[in-house]
Amino acid sequence: MPFSPSSDSKADFVLITALPEERDALLDNLPGYRQLPPDNESIRNYFQADLPVVFSDGSTGTYRVIVMCLLGMGRIQAATATADAIRKWQPRYIILVGIAGGIEARDVRIGDILISDQIIDYELQKLTSQGPEIRWEVLRADPKLLDACRNYRSETWQESIQIQRPRKGKPRRHTGPIASGDKVIAFGKVLARYRNVWPKLIGVEMEAAGAAMAAFQSSAKPGFFMIRGVSDLADENKGTRSSEKWRPYACAVAAAFIVALLRNGPIPLYEKSSKKTQQVELILEGEFDAFSLSQQRNTIDVLAALLKIDPGDIRILEVRQGSIALLVEMPRVAASRLHELAINRDFRLKTIGLESLQVEGRATIRLIDTAAQDSNNILRWPSTTSVSGGVNVDAERDVNIHGDVVGRDKISNTHSANTSGGANIVGSVSVEGGSELVGRDKIEDNSIKTGNIIGAGVVVIGHGASASVTIEAPAPLIMALHQPPQPPQDFTGRKSELAQLVSILTQGVNTGIALYGLGGVGKSALALTLAKQLAPSYPDAQFYLNLKGTTQPMSTAEAMVRILRAYYPTSKLADREEELSGQYQSILYNQRALFVFDDADGAEQIERLMPPAGCAVIVTSRHHFTLPGLFTHGLDTLPPEDANALLTKIAPRIGGLGHTIAKLCGYLPLALRVAASTLATHVNLDPADYLRKLTDKQKRLELVEASIGLSYELLPPDLRQTWCKLSIFPDSFDEKAAAAVLELKPGRLLDVLGELVKGSLVEWNDVAKRYRLHDLVRLFAQKRLSKDEQQAAHQRAGQHYKHDKRQFYLIDAIFHLQHGGEYEEAAQLAVSNTSIIIGRGQSRTLRSLLERFKAGQLSNEQSGAVHISLGQVCTLLGEEKKAQARFKQAIAQAGTLSRSSSKSLLLARAYRGMGDLLQRESPPDALKWLQRGLQQLSGRDAQLEADMRIKVGTILMDLQKYTSAQESVELGMKLLLRGPSQLRAAALLNLSEIHYRQGHTRKGQQLAYRALKISAQLRDDWMMLRLKINMGVNADIEGNWSDAVTAYQDALELATRLGDVNHLTMLRINLGLLRMNMGDYAIADDHLQKGLKLARSHDYLKVHLANLLCNIADLDLRQSQSQEAMPSLLEAEHLAKEMGLDHLLPEIYRSLAQVYLLQQELRKASTFANKSVKLAEEFGDAVEMGKSLRVLGQVQWANNQHKVALDSFERSLSLLADHDPYESARTKAELGQRLKVNDELDRSIALMQEARATFQKLGAERDLASLDNFK
Repeated sequence: MPFSPSSDSKADFVLITALPEERDALLDNLPGYRQLPPDNESIRNYFQADLPVVFSDGSTGTYRVIVMCLLGMGRIQAATATADAIRKWQPRYIILVGIAGGIEARDVRIGDILISDQIIDYELQKLTSQGPEIRWEVLRADPKLLDACRNYRSETWQESIQIQRPRKGKPRRHTGPIASGDKVIAFGKVLARYRNVWPKLIGVEMEAAGAAMAAFQSSAKPGFFMIRGVSDLADENKGTRSSEKWRPYACAVAAAFIVALLRNGPIPLYEKSSKKTQQVELILEGEFDAFSLSQQRNTIDVLAALLKIDPGDIRILEVRQGSIALLVEMPRVAASRLHELAINRDFRLKTIGLESLQVEGRATIRLIDTAAQDSNNILRWPSTTSVSGGVNVDAERDVNIHGDVVGRDKISNTHSANTSGGANIVGSVSVEGGSELVGRDKIEDNSIKTGNIIGAGVVVIGHGASASVTIEAPAPLIMALHQPPQPPQDFTGRKSELAQLVSILTQGVNTGIALYGLGGVGKSALALTLAKQLAPSYPDAQFYLNLKGTTQPMSTAEAMVRILRAYYPTSKLADREEELSGQYQSILYNQRALFVFDDADGAEQIERLMPPAGCAVIVTSRHHFTLPGLFTHGLDTLPPEDANALLTKIAPRIGGLGHTIAKLCGYLPLALRVAASTLATHVNLDPADYLRKLTDKQKRLELVEASIGLSYELLPPDLRQTWCKLSIFPDSFDEKAAAAVLELKPGRLLDVLGELVKGSLVEWNDVAKRYRLHDLVRLFAQKRLSKDEQQAAHQRAGQHYKHDKRQFYLIDAIFHLQHGGEYEEAAQLAVSNTSIIIGRGQSRTLRSLLERFKAGQLSNEQSGAVHISLGQVCTLLGEEKKAQARFKQAIAQAGTLSRSSSKSLLLARAYRGMGDLLQRESPPDALKWLQRGLQQLSGRDAQLEADMRIKVGTILMDLQKYTSAQESVELGMKLLLRGPSQLRAAALLNLSEIHYRQGHTRKGQQLAYRALKISAQLRDDWMMLRLKINMGVNADIEGNWSDAVTAYQDALELATRLGDVNHLTMLRINLGLLRMNMGDYAIADDHLQKGLKLARSHDYLKVHLANLLCNIADLDLRQSQSQEAMPSLLEAEHLAKEMGLDHLLPEIYRSLAQVYLLQQELRKASTFANKSVKLAEEFGDAVEMGKSLRVLGQVQWANNQHKVALDSFERSLSLLADHDPYESARTKAELGQRLKVNDELDRSIALMQEARATFQKLGAERDLASLDNFK
């Protein structure tokens, strides 16, 4: 492919973004990009890509493209960064790419493209007595790129948009002026003022004025251009959840468009450089991975260091599976040296240092002199050389310097040193230059001298004198959404299995893979290796979760909670598993996420954890099970050759004994790894002696215990028992927990744990900062502890977790106290914290622990309390029969107690549990149980009594016994202590609702605000959500629509944060209906469509689906779109009949009547209107009947039955007048219009004026406009 270089240091384009997400979207569209190494002259980070272009005449070439991201937002940051980029790269063009706010009045929609022909700077202002006066400054876009953009007619660029559009549609292009300044504009009145001066304004943003000014004022005079994707409409909705969903798409749209435009060749190439350089094409052939960007970048960095040229002078021409073609522009002296090597047939990878490329297998290199005119000058070398070792810098910060990575253990001698950062320095090494080589650990080496850092990694070549070298790698950035640990560095073999598994997932037939087999066979290692290969295909998130199937299986709910916590770290999540499942599926909808579920117990544990389409799952388990969409693969031990390779990779001195040791270890990866690590860390242990020990050792755990047992024997005697005590932890543990169990001081503890990690007897997770013992290793250690030793260790762990002030480890505390024989203490901790544990989604785990208590371990009183806690868990999980059985067992247990106070309290709690259980299905029965419970208390527990009285008040309110409800709640409040509490907030909310239902609006509001204040102090988001919805409903009923919208929007944000899809759907319905009545049809449609999407995504939300379809149809009908309304209404009718939602039928039939009325099918319209009226009358619903009579009147008027129609309107008005101000006003408007036609002008005018006053008060803009049109 021909290449026309711009210059040694010049760039064709510098693409600038303000935000990292904008930069990432650009890089995703640029093939073969790489990050350039930092230099001492700039604080900026740059990325470079060589972009192939095809011109209109068919000729081709390459643009050098530089990408940079600002350090911050705004004009100053943009101006400074642009000036820096111009000085460094002397670009021909500066292009600003990213997101912006669009102007809705110019028909701009979210997701569209903005092409700026002018930048309107509004920041320069004169302060006058009348306020600030803007002195506009106009900066024009580069005409060449603007013209190229206007004439770029292809729409194929949309295929490159890498983010799914949140809503159906296609991006449209808008060309015009864009306002720029330092202020975030989210206020319609400000935009309206700007548009008075600039009526063609299409958008607003914050950086263009600074970047454009820097370009125009520089001596180089690069052209300036800007492309923006619309992420919001620069109004009051900016920053809301709905607008935030568009940001990734808007970034992707802008990036895809600008890259496609550049690929189309909008400007000619630079003329060739006249410098004394030569272009050389290098083709490396070997096991190159065409999809490994890190391998490509590493190749360029090593070559650049070797040839002493800038990495920017090396371009990737083509990458195929098995080869990589590079075009290098280098001084002719360096090119001549390559010729000499070729002529002497001494061109070998090791000769020039290319062993650093870390290409597996064999590789050859061909040198092509592209500057030569004679084709005979093309030289080829067939020699092949193994490529390994050298310098490698990858994402895991493993740096090799002339040697292989051997792990993260620290080794020092005169010839090799391995830093804790994962770098290995082997042999005689020197670095050119005089500056210090900076690193993490100081290493003394007799043949190392300090020198320069070259590129992103460290490159050392040659020999030198004695000196010290330090290697420093930055600490990793831990992201909760990207959790999987790195696979073992010594992972060996399984290539065919990996290829098969990758193929299975990428074909799209299966959504997951289940790996099953013997413990220690390498399931987890293979899963993590597979996950690492698949990670680029699942960029949104990668999760790792140990489900503890072989010890204390994690409940499905707890697993969901842990994943949801990655998105919502502090919010309270749903209690019931069904609702939690909805949150789980909702947050993962439209995500490309990868899940590794390690050590699963079986199908039941995994089934609900299966994510929606677009995600992938890798499961490991000792059990074989099947699930739809899950491909199962049984994992066997390693083949003999791979087993030997693993042993010699970890401990090379095993030599020829590897095959025999591998056979004794049964080719089991865990046994192989532990055996090899034993030899690697104990250099005085002869491999032959070790082999003899393996042969002689008798073991129950067969292969694994052989190697673990020897490692155990090599521990100092005092360390052996210490290590065994750590086996009481069923999963990972931190240093504080280990200190408590081992009773060691911090300094000694770290030494002990360090020794155990070094010997591979304890694993360390650097991401989670926690330790663990492998399952089989834990089993080995447990067998070497006596029962008394185990109990004592469990007791210390239990006390440690119990006294954690954050209460993060309640489950752990209960587990260890229980296993330590402290049964009463464990039960008391579980019983007193049941609600907290349930709230964390650990219901099933709690149930498992509570069910472990055996007869005789607890007192009768504590046993009854445990039954009540189990009943509460079963109630939450929807297991009514089991819950009822537990409560009855508690009641029976209370009968065995001799102390009347203990008996009464236990009975009261059991009765309260029965009340909770029956509240939904049978409120009267629930009331009876609660009242029986109150009779038992008699002042024995004020808080419990208060809680039960508030619960009684709630049930009485639902039974419409408001006076009794109020008395009960107020009595409960008197029993509560002063100060903020959830119980006081709940009581105030109930009182507020009671007053609202009785029409005492002001009192209800006062109580609601008091509850809101307490909830805010407690940061109780669930209570806040309930309060906001309550306030919105009441404001809506009172006709305070603006207040209702505010309350609903606040509730919407809370529900979104909590992942409460049920309330999210309900709020979308309420906001959609409210906005529709206010005349904001576009916003109403947005809310309703989002609600519809949620309702269709979750089966348990199906109850909302018919209601949503009715509202969507109503919106269509208000815009006279009868054809669009019909499908929604027919589906709604089907759902209403199927689900028994008969109360929706009057609305459905009323809307069908309107459809047929618009279509002039008056007979059908009359039939459905009469059916609607009849059903509404049967249900006794005055509002529905009033609305149906209004539609019947419209049909009758269309049939020229004017007198009958007027009677229907009058009846509608009489029904609606006292119940719904808005619907009453709509009927008044309809009746007033008909009376005017009938020449009853006085009453017509009066009704129209009344309707106008109501519409004005409510803010029903379209209804007002309709009255004006009629006038």
